[in-house]
Parts: sequence; structure tokens; C-alpha cells
Amino acid sequence: MGTNDARRATGPRAGQEWGTIPLSVRAVRAARGTPQSGDGRLRLVNRSRGTTLADRVEVATSSWARAVGLMGRRSLPEGFGLVIAPCGSVHLFLVHVPLDIVHLDADGVVLRVASLSPWSVGPRVRGSAVVVEVLAGAAARAETRASDVIVLTTAGSGVGT
Repeated sequence: MGTNDARRATGPRAGQEWGTIPLSVRAVRAARGTPQSGDGRLRLVNRSRGTTLADRVEVATSSWARAVGLMGRRSLPEGFGLVIAPCGSVHLFLVHVPLDIVHLDADGVVLRVASLSPWSVGPRVRGSAVVVEVLAGAAARAETRASDVIVLTTAGSGVGT
């Protein structure tokens, strides 16, 4: 699926449910306001490894939400993740905690994982359609690396660990 296709689509394909589709611009946009099962929280699962990348996920798809991101937050809860879509690069200006940055293509495949310190600028990654920001060390704990597939799911879906 190309980037333009991902931007036009609005939700899971017919017959699919949350936790069964790769994280993409389409999935992120569809997640906003979607009725959710379990405790209603979204989470990010590394489907390739069966691990959880984040279990307290927020999504940023509007221009304002993507521009603000995590600026001004002095701390983040354990298991927190921010999904920014569409996005090709990030900065940590006015962000007070170190983060792992996971770049995904339009199909939810990991292109690059980088660790950034506060007040730094991340790399621009060619082909990046979605960026996931998690607390420093979370990507390593979830064994996330290039070519893994990340899915967006609800906390009660049973996908991942």
C-alpha cells in the first residue's frame, strides 16, 4: 500500500478488527473516536516478536497535535507511546525526557529505531509515514528493530503479550 492509499483509507478493511492490521496512517486515523474493547486503551504491539511496545497510546493526526507532540511534558507514565501520522521526522525541543523514536512505513513496517535526548533533532527517514515516540529503552525491551511489523490494537484484544 502506498502512502497516498493509506491517507485515503478510513479504517480496518472489511472482515478485519483492531489488532489484525499493521499500524499505518489509515489505522491511526481510524483509531480516533473508534469504539474500543477491553479497557478502551490503545496499545502498540510488535507483531513480529509478540511483544508490547506501549500500552498507553495517544494518537496525533491533526496538524496542531502533530506540531505540539510531547512538548512541555516533564514526565511520561511507564508504557506511554505517542503515534504521529503522517510524519517523517521529529524533534525533542521542549521535551524533557529521552525517547526512542520508531519510524514506520505506510504498512507498519519498522524502517529505523533511534534514541534521542531532550532538545535534539531526529533523522529524517525516507519512506517514513508514521512515527512512534516511546520512553527511552522501550524499543529495546520490546526487541523492536528494522523490518518488524507494528500493529495498533486495543488493550483487551489479546494480540501480543
